[in-house]
Amino acid sequence: MNSTWLRDACDLVLGRACLGCHHPGPVLCASCTEVLMGRSLAGVINGVPTASCGRYEGLLREAILSYKERGTRALAPALGRLLATSVINADSGTQGPLMPVPTLVVPIPGHARAARGFAALDDVVAHMRGALPPHLIIKPMLTLERGYGPVKGQSRQARAEAVSGSMRVTAIPTSLRRAIVIDDVLTTGATVREGMRALASAGVQSVAIAVLASPGRSARPRAPFRATHRPRTNR
Repeated sequence: MNSTWLRDACDLVLGRACLGCHHPGPVLCASCTEVLMGRSLAGVINGVPTASCGRYEGLLREAILSYKERGTRALAPALGRLLATSVINADSGTQGPLMPVPTLVVPIPGHARAARGFAALDDVVAHMRGALPPHLIIKPMLTLERGYGPVKGQSRQARAEAVSGSMRVTAIPTSLRRAIVIDDVLTTGATVREGMRALASAGVQSVAIAVLASPGRSARPRAPFRATHRPRTNR
């Protein structure tokens, strides 16, 4: 059975509606997802370019909060498409004019949160796999050396101190030594800096960072968001 059809049927039975256009069906419909995919932001952390699907505001913020804090796991496929778009945009700035260089895509390790009941970034990454070109290879090779408390709302320095030395590389499964580090939301950059430090200690260079939402500048003109629904066509 087609998994997309099954998800759509479940959405209708459960009475779900799109967070953006409020049309009955998927929690984030294809039309609204496409709009978010076209709002890329670019930035730099420690000289490493970053790419995201937009600022942490509006529909993008609502989708991330609904997924992470309210447990709306039906958003994972759409967020996976969005994160894959950020990875592809980040990668495009690191490649030369010839054949693309194989690159690891390395997720920042998350905390086990019993209240949530699932690993938020893991679910999103699982839905990225079919959306990335073959030269981008997902490898969850970072793990937490030690835990640290919640850093939300803390100062930049406090966040950096909390996560410093908290990650390590478990294994490098290939001879590749270049990576794109991925996370969900980029704020001060403390966690991605720690991930890059751990990778560098294992001889892996972080060539880019890709996230769902971040501060930054527009990488391309931002079209105004229109919360409208495009009628589906039967195939």
